[in-house]
Amino acid sequence: MCQMQDLSDQGLLQDQRYIVSFALEWKEAAISRSRKNRGKTVVLQEMERKQDEQKMAPLVPFRQSLQTAG
Repeated sequence: MCQMQDLSDQGLLQDQRYIVSFALEWKEAAISRSRKNRGKTVVLQEMERKQDEQKMAPLVPFRQSLQTAG
C-alpha cells in the first residue's frame, strides 16, 4: 500500500511541475508580448496575442481539465 501511495505522489509532483512550467511559459509570453507591444497599434497587439494562443493551443485542453477538476 505504501508503494502505491509513493507512485501516486510522484504522479502528482509531475503534474504540479507541468502546471508550474506551463504557468511560467504563459507569464513569459505575456511579459515579452507587453515589451514588444510598446508603440504598436491595438490591431497588431491582438494579432500577436492570437498567435501566442495558437502556439499554446495543445496545452489548453489540459488547462481546462484542471479547472473542471478543481
